[in-house]
Amino acid sequence: PKSIDDVDDELRLIIPVIERLASELTVPISIDSYKSAIASRAVKAGATMINDIWGLKRDPKIARVAAEAGVPIILMSNQRDAPCHDIMAKVTYDLERSISLAIKSGIAEPNIIIDPGTFNELGLFVQHHCTNFGMEKISIPADGVVTGYGKINGRTVCAFSQDFTARGGTLGEMHAKKICRVMDTAMTMKVPMVGLIDSGGARIQEGVNALNGYGNIFFRNSCASGVIPQISAIMG
Repeated sequence: PKSIDDVDDELRLIIPVIERLASELTVPISIDSYKSAIASRAVKAGATMINDIWGLKRDPKIARVAAEAGVPIILMSNQRDAPCHDIMAKVTYDLERSISLAIKSGIAEPNIIIDPGTFNELGLFVQHHCTNFGMEKISIPADGVVTGYGKINGRTVCAFSQDFTARGGTLGEMHAKKICRVMDTAMTMKVPMVGLIDSGGARIQEGVNALNGYGNIFFRNSCASGVIPQISAIMG
């Protein structure tokens, strides 16, 4: 599903997976959730750390879960719906608040892990150029796709992720150009390319420009084949 609002439904999906992984693997298992009820059950099922993208501020009870279980907690800074002029200052302040909440809740300092993020976004302010069918009146954040590069386990990786919440993640001219740019970056840097496909398909209002965009992407897929690792996941 696109989103899971019911805690019971979420538990039904993830707990069996965690139990299975914990019974067969010796590597650490992280539960990525800001919900205390989810984190508590996940830790009991075998998760060995908690990753909270809201840094304890969405559901403060999650701090007590980590403290009582004695597991590490990764604190992130979430700037969604919080525009600011100095992003570094805002993230620093946000993480300092999270650390303070963690310490006050009894989480041991060695168990507090800060994740400011390593992702560098490309084309954050790109907008479509389409004026057909009233599209000039419609703004699509980042034209429906996030592109950039960051680190996974210390290794640089390029990635794109289509955003279904932004006009259905549909692909238009600028959307495709963003993907092509990050694919070119991956080829230049000789690093893996990861794509998360969550799209309603071609943006019909852009017609042949959208189809041309797919052609440019597929061309780069072919050029990158055997040169760099390419991984994709179909999300919906």
